[in-house]
Amino acid sequence: MNPCNWLGISCNVQGMVERLNLTNAGLNGMLYEFSFSSFPDLTYIDLSINLLFGTIPLGITQLSKLIYLDLSYNLLSGSIPPEIGLLTNLDTLHLAANHLNGSIPPEIGQLTSLTELALYVNNLDGHIPASVGNMTKMLRLFLYDNQLSGSIPQQLGNLTNLVELHMDTNSLSGPIPITLSSLTNLTILHLYENKLSGPIPNELGNLKSIVDLELSQNILNGTIPASLGNLRELKFLYLSNNQLSGPIPASLGNSSQLRHLHLRDLSGNQFIGFLPSNGCKGQSLSFLNASDNHLRGPIPESLRNCTSLVYILLNSNQLEGNPFEDFVVNSKLQKDGSKSQQIFWSDLKHMEIEVTNRGHSDCRKQYNGHDTT
Repeated sequence: MNPCNWLGISCNVQGMVERLNLTNAGLNGMLYEFSFSSFPDLTYIDLSINLLFGTIPLGITQLSKLIYLDLSYNLLSGSIPPEIGLLTNLDTLHLAANHLNGSIPPEIGQLTSLTELALYVNNLDGHIPASVGNMTKMLRLFLYDNQLSGSIPQQLGNLTNLVELHMDTNSLSGPIPITLSSLTNLTILHLYENKLSGPIPNELGNLKSIVDLELSQNILNGTIPASLGNLRELKFLYLSNNQLSGPIPASLGNSSQLRHLHLRDLSGNQFIGFLPSNGCKGQSLSFLNASDNHLRGPIPESLRNCTSLVYILLNSNQLEGNPFEDFVVNSKLQKDGSKSQQIFWSDLKHMEIEVTNRGHSDCRKQYNGHDTT
């Protein structure tokens, strides 16, 4: 029987099997029973979203022509074999969402052709090997939701082609390496839910392509670098639940694409001073959470006129004014200077602001949806 006619198998012009695609095919068993050596011309294997269990067989590591390997979303256990480094032609390696444990082998750095590595949602522990810095063609690196510890290797700064870097939800410690500032093609940097400490490097302001920067739930201290205002493509900035302090830099208003700004303190942030006067410069901001800090003064006009806002939480500060008048009912001026009719902010879904009215007791306003009573 010719295997080229089997479901999920493709052959080259010589009639040799080169692709095996059985994703979501209901496979149940161990890969040790599969004779990989019988298919030396395989370049593509996708066995994701099945019920495969057991360890990763060493037979796979003998497929020297392999370019694509996806074993994610199975029940595989054990460690990643060091022999994985023999697959030097690999472009894509997906081992995510299994039960793999142990450390990431340093030999993985031999995969210098790799552009995408996905190891997320496993039980991997130990340090991230410095050898990952050898994979300079890497575009996307997914290490999140493991038990990785130790510092972030400075060698990651060698991966200047990186577009996405996900290392959140681990136990990484130490400072954020300044070398990450070399990743000028990076659009997503997720380092949240770790144990990172020290200040946010000023050099992160060099990440000119960054869209999503998430550093929440660490032990970062110091002030927010004014250089983050250089990030003109930034849409999501999450800094909540650290030990940051000082004023919110006015330069953040230069990030005209900013949509989500999270500065809330639940365990340590102590921001002081005023809200940025140009906080909604680009009319893109939809979610602002700066509650539980020490902010004071009036709510800036830029925020009061920010009709893109959907959620705003500023409670437990020392702000002044009337939040209902500022945010729920707004009036606009016509070109001739006369006031138009009052306009209800139909997109505003949730508001929590606690203000201090001079000469009066503190006043808390909470608004949900269209309930104005």
